[in-house]
Amino acid sequence: MNRIWILVLGLSLGLNAGLLYREFAAGPREHRNRRTPPTAEEIVKHRLSELQGNLALTPDQETRLRAILEETVPRVMAQSDSVRRVRSRLAGAYAEAAIDTAAVREALDEMNAVQARLDSTIAESLLREASLLTPEQRAKYVERLPWRRHGPRER
Repeated sequence: MNRIWILVLGLSLGLNAGLLYREFAAGPREHRNRRTPPTAEEIVKHRLSELQGNLALTPDQETRLRAILEETVPRVMAQSDSVRRVRSRLAGAYAEAAIDTAAVREALDEMNAVQARLDSTIAESLLREASLLTPEQRAKYVERLPWRRHGPRER
C-alpha cells in the first residue's frame, strides 16, 4: 500500500511542477513546438510582453519586472531540468525488474527537495512581481495565475 501512495505522491508532484513551469516559463506559442526550448532571454521577453499586454505596465514597472525575470528565469529553468532528471531516475527505478525500494525512496526524497526549491523560486518570483503592481493591476494579475485558470472551478 505504501508503494502506491509513494507513486501517487511522486506523480502528483511531477505534474504540479510541469504545470507551474509551463505556465511561468513557457515561451511564445511559436516556440512551444520547436525542437529546442526557448532561451531565458526569449522567456523574459515573452513574459514582459504578456504582462504589458494584460496590465499596461509603467516604464518603471517594466524595468523592475525585467530585472526580477532576468534573475529568476535562469534559476527556474535550471531547477526544472533538475526535476526532469530526478523524474527520469525515478521512472527508471520503477521500470526495473525488481523494484529497489531504497532507490525509489531516495529518488522521491530528492524529487521532493528539488520540487520544493522550484516551487519556492516560482512563488517568490510571483510575489516579487505582484508587489510592483497597483491594486487594480494585481487583481488582473491574480486572475491569470496558473492555478486560477487550471485549478478546480469555484462554486
